[in-house]
Amino acid sequence: MEMPHLARRLVLVRPDGNRFVPVARLDGVSNHRIGEDFITGGVRDCAAGPGIIMLSADWHHLLRITFENGRLRAAGLGPFSNAQALEAVLACND
Repeated sequence: MEMPHLARRLVLVRPDGNRFVPVARLDGVSNHRIGEDFITGGVRDCAAGPGIIMLSADWHHLLRITFENGRLRAAGLGPFSNAQALEAVLACND
């Protein structure tokens, strides 16, 4: 995540020697708010391949982010109401 509470952008990178090279970017997502000391989201694999679970930039929607054909793609998983909603999605109970 690149400045998650300011840029609201996910940047997927790959190692190249001693640096990271951007592979794909997706705007309009977040996993952190100013003042919080934790990340809201995670990674899951519910038999359909791995996905990054994040929130929309306005913190109203849970999203599953996948990397397909060189691009990051977001799919809605429903509203984000509380930590239990996030935990259910991470546990594949959505």
